[in-house]
Amino acid sequence: MKKEMEYEIYWHRVGIVLAFLLVGLLFLFTFSADDDNSSFTGFVVLEDGMKISTAKMDSSLVREIQNGVSDPRVVVILDDSNEEFLDDLDDEVVVREKNDTGSRDFTVTQKLGGAVAGKIETPNALLELTKNRKVTKILLDYPVSFDLDSSVPRINAPYLWNITINGVSVDGSGQAVCIIDTGINYAHPAFQGCDPVSYTLDGDVIALDTAVESAHPYVNDLEQTWIVESPGAENMALHFVNISLEEISDAGDTLDRIYVYDENNATVAVYKGRMNDVWTPSAAGSRLYVKLVTDGSVTDYGFLIDSVIDGKTNTTMNWTSCSAISGGWDVYNSDPDPVDDHGHGTHVAGIIASRNDTYRGVAPGVSLAIVKALSSSGSGYSSDVVAAMEWCTSNAATLNISAISMSLGCSGQSCPHYQSTCPNDLTAPSIQAAYDLGIGVFIAAGNDGWSNGIANPACAPYAIPVGGANDGDAIQYNRGSLLQLLAPGTGITSSYHSGWTSLSGTSMATPHAAAAAVLLKSYLQRGYGIITTPFDLEQRLAETGVVVEDSASGENYSRIDLAAAIRPQLSFVAETPAAGLTLSVENINFTIVSDLPLQRSLLQLSWPNGSDLNYSMSSSNESSYSFEVEDLVSGSYRFMIWVETNIGVWGYSATRMFSLELDNPIITLTSPEGYQQLPILLQFSVANTDNVSYSVFSSSATIIQQNLTNISELSSNLTLEDGNYTLNITAYNILNQTSITSSFTVDNTTPELEVSYLPVIVSAADNITFSIAVVDSSPTTVIFSSNISGSWSNVTLDDDTYVLSPGNPGDVVYYEVMATDASGNMDVSSGTITVAQADESRLITSPVNLSSHEVGEKIDFESNMVGSWNLGDDRVVENNDSFSIQYNDTGSYTVTLSNATYTESITVYVNDTTPPEFSNITYDEIFHVDEKSSEEVSATIRDHQLANVSLSYENSSIEGSCSDGSCSWSFTPALSKEFIIAAADLSGNVRSESYSFVVASCQDSLQNGHEEGVDCGGSCQACSVVDLGVQEEETPLEQFSIPEENPVEIAAEAEDFEPLQQIDVKRSALERKEYSLYVLWGIIALLGIFYALFMKRR
Repeated sequence: MKKEMEYEIYWHRVGIVLAFLLVGLLFLFTFSADDDNSSFTGFVVLEDGMKISTAKMDSSLVREIQNGVSDPRVVVILDDSNEEFLDDLDDEVVVREKNDTGSRDFTVTQKLGGAVAGKIETPNALLELTKNRKVTKILLDYPVSFDLDSSVPRINAPYLWNITINGVSVDGSGQAVCIIDTGINYAHPAFQGCDPVSYTLDGDVIALDTAVESAHPYVNDLEQTWIVESPGAENMALHFVNISLEEISDAGDTLDRIYVYDENNATVAVYKGRMNDVWTPSAAGSRLYVKLVTDGSVTDYGFLIDSVIDGKTNTTMNWTSCSAISGGWDVYNSDPDPVDDHGHGTHVAGIIASRNDTYRGVAPGVSLAIVKALSSSGSGYSSDVVAAMEWCTSNAATLNISAISMSLGCSGQSCPHYQSTCPNDLTAPSIQAAYDLGIGVFIAAGNDGWSNGIANPACAPYAIPVGGANDGDAIQYNRGSLLQLLAPGTGITSSYHSGWTSLSGTSMATPHAAAAAVLLKSYLQRGYGIITTPFDLEQRLAETGVVVEDSASGENYSRIDLAAAIRPQLSFVAETPAAGLTLSVENINFTIVSDLPLQRSLLQLSWPNGSDLNYSMSSSNESSYSFEVEDLVSGSYRFMIWVETNIGVWGYSATRMFSLELDNPIITLTSPEGYQQLPILLQFSVANTDNVSYSVFSSSATIIQQNLTNISELSSNLTLEDGNYTLNITAYNILNQTSITSSFTVDNTTPELEVSYLPVIVSAADNITFSIAVVDSSPTTVIFSSNISGSWSNVTLDDDTYVLSPGNPGDVVYYEVMATDASGNMDVSSGTITVAQADESRLITSPVNLSSHEVGEKIDFESNMVGSWNLGDDRVVENNDSFSIQYNDTGSYTVTLSNATYTESITVYVNDTTPPEFSNITYDEIFHVDEKSSEEVSATIRDHQLANVSLSYENSSIEGSCSDGSCSWSFTPALSKEFIIAAADLSGNVRSESYSFVVASCQDSLQNGHEEGVDCGGSCQACSVVDLGVQEEETPLEQFSIPEENPVEIAAEAEDFEPLQQIDVKRSALERKEYSLYVLWGIIALLGIFYALFMKRR
């Protein structure tokens, strides 16, 4: 007995050890598996087979990697500071700044507010970025490149140059356009050979007694200004030993900057990021202001100024010799010289402001502010563009910048097609900041030929996207619902390097639009004092341009037309005759309203006699003019209104036509009109006239008959063939003439009438359906007559069928159908139908008409013919004479059987009289309170129209769930030991059943549930087990039995046993086996943990 118990205990413990081993293997598998969550978020597979989760990547970055780019530029969005993130990343992979040497996994290109821009050098870097908890999103730092070309006269820019306001031509003078591109060749003749000279250090360098410096590190949300003076200096500049600031952010304007202002608060320089040994541009005066502005995240060292120069520095360009260029900066190379090392920026600048006589720009008087943001290859990054836009806006007031032109955009297969705005684009905040300053940002829509969207950043809110058109105003570049404006974009010859070349693309269209907007803005403001927003300018250009219809995108666009844009936009008031109106008044008032102030207005009116008269209109105010024309005569008039603004620009209204009828000759036509039979009677009368002429034309406009007579009444016959004709009658008198036209048709052809009916065999229970077909060139009236009871009834038909009730078996139905066309030609069809006896007519033999059936019941349908069965519930059974089918919803159904010859219908009724059925009721009939906390009940409830199911316990409804008839509930038993399940269907049939159970516990003195003994084992306390120790000899169990009747003997026998704890024996075989199992488990667990951690590091 001891040996058996020892083995039982042994195998029980073996099971426990095996369970631990299973858990360990699961742990090993879990931690050694890929942790890219690819099953939930997706993944990309790199060239070396590494799989990386896309959960934190934007779609553009995913596409870039899928297209084979292994080293993408990215912007990493953080929820922590840059430095802490970079320190963490540097623990996992090699991180270096872009100017550092040596191998690296990740190169930092920009430190942004709440973000870091950089380049992925190895797959490990991208993997660690996706795993880093401080990284919330990884965006593609999408590349931007130029698009490419046009014709200034096509948009009528020279029309504005010829307008002079206060002695100054409207050519852009006094305005500036900021161009963000590859720079400019300022020595090009198109810009009059500008030669800016770089200053050198010219003056005395003076060390400051006390360095001017920020706190190290500075604090967030700071705006602090320092004053640096050099008494007596005519010019001065500052020397920064070091500048260390948070760099540009993904939000565009939430970053830390140092601003240097002169004595007049004009911006001298703006610094971001990190740099050493920096001289500022020099400024006139002996005082400079240094302002540090910080945002709410990320700090750095700050700055330190150690000296000033009493004189000038070499850190700026002297643009005073450049009449076409007022300033600039090189963001890409971080220096003040925006020289073009590509050519594209020079080409764009020439389109805007070239002063060459042959290739003159759209706005030759405008000055240019040039920001180089693209490299010598014509490419750059969105973060560079943001910095460039901020330079434009910070210098807008000083340089009078009113537009920004950006002939650039996302390039490559990874670029999305935008049909709605892209507010999350990195450039969006900077574009809005420019808009808020009244600066329109014009951006190329892209050259990929998409018809379903444009490229970013042209999609950003507040941006003005520009598309390109060729000489025929056809579009071959990007367009979509966000685009309104087009400008010339093909074959545009402009400045390029040191010469001229022709380029094409939306890059060429964009400077056209930007310069056109500047001209329009200057024209409206200087000429009329009208202040416009960028949106106002875009809308005016769009509303006045040449409409271009594009079938590929389904949109209409507007190619810019400046001549139309500067004209006053005119509208008529209600009293002015509308186009096509016929009036009967002698005096008419004409009134026009202009959106621009006017100095005069002329009404040009063409009279019925062909004379054109001009009338000077009078003004009620500077934008509204009126004139009343009196003593008008009958006839047709045409008019338009010319206006001149107060600066001499002419505009004109649309042309309108109207008619007057005053004492006109009156013609009364009696015949012919409409449809006619021979002979054709021509009959009419006239009044207020001396003479009449009439002509009859065939459908081919051939004159069939013509006459001129001095009669007041005419009646004669015309002989004409079948066909369509037009009669024109004209009556003349001294004042006017009147003409009328009548179209009529001659038709002597009888209609072709065909009549058929179904069913062919008619019973008293059937309705007879007549089908009537009429062929005639004229409208036809059909009258159906029938006689069943001895008297005839007549019905005029509105369609081509008529249903007749046949009467009794044996009756004869007489019918007659008469078709008469509009000319009076008639055809008749008649016949008789004998109503069959009841047993002659039935086609459907089963089921019986008006029979009732149970819902869900199989119904046998049978017929004595094969046909198509319409079951009345959208089901059709084709080519069959017998089948079985069921209806799952109650109601009445009209079943129709038909073939090419016969049709018959019956009605069947489907009812629901059977309550729901219960099955598969499962629950614990013996509920043990120490094993479970609740009674679990499940059941299957079936009914074709089941409405609701419920379970109630102790008069309360228990919440449960049902799906496809499978229901379940859970409740905690109390006093009652019975519950009730009830179900009802939509027809009100109800079934209710009660179910009983027994409640057991560990105190009921019974062995029940999972108990191993009476109230012990299972979920109760363990049953008592006598521990027989580890004695080597087996002792019969009988000698240890304790008789209840002799407690004295029990005590005596107990004294013969030495306590177990005093027995000193060697470890048993059982213990040795257990020990070996535990050692084995420990070794496997340690190996699994080591392997898992090693794989995680990889």
